[in-house]
Amino acid sequence: MSTGALCLALVVSACAPEPALEPIDSSTDELQIEGTVENFFELLRDGDARAAALMTDLEIDIDAEEALLLDDGVYSKVGSRPELVDVGDVSVSGDEARAEVRYLVDEVTREETLELVRIPKQGTVPEHHLIRLSPEAAGADMTGAELLPDDTVYRINGVDVTAAIRAAVEQAPRTGGTPRVLAFGGDYPIEVTVPGGGGFTDTFLLEVPMFAGGDSSGGGFVDFVREHGF
Repeated sequence: MSTGALCLALVVSACAPEPALEPIDSSTDELQIEGTVENFFELLRDGDARAAALMTDLEIDIDAEEALLLDDGVYSKVGSRPELVDVGDVSVSGDEARAEVRYLVDEVTREETLELVRIPKQGTVPEHHLIRLSPEAAGADMTGAELLPDDTVYRINGVDVTAAIRAAVEQAPRTGGTPRVLAFGGDYPIEVTVPGGGGFTDTFLLEVPMFAGGDSSGGGFVDFVREHGF
């Protein structure tokens, strides 16, 4: 190559535009939050309520008696569990975040704004987000259980959940005076047995219409109890 050609090549090389840089993704937090929400609803859809509960900020021992309705033998057999339709707008402000979601429970579409909180890395546990739930609103209203005898037995799909109902009654002051049993969305057929004379065995369908609780659209448990004379 001649000296002139070499110089020309150097000039062209110097003038050639640099390869375009990949844009920096500024939506990392939003993508992580969207993934958290999707994972949470997948667990509910698949009936894994215990794992879903660990993705919330509720302070509860999932092995405790009050969490019996989260047991795999109960929730995996519950009908009309929540199914995510889509995740809409996601907004982040510091450690707080919000996500607009649409989901189905019992073929009814619900729209809610989920609140999440960032949890910093702790040891080997990486940074992550938890879904924020109010302990006074999470779960289903079991008002009326306090009217039944102490030896009443409650079963869901053959699983004895009596301890969870009793705990809800005993802890009512912590949930705004309403006995709330921790339960995610779905339809729970509760078989109620009141032993002895004047007792009965009957089934009440506890409808939890929202992903983290809510009350039955029809008559509540208290109406069921009164129908049986209590």
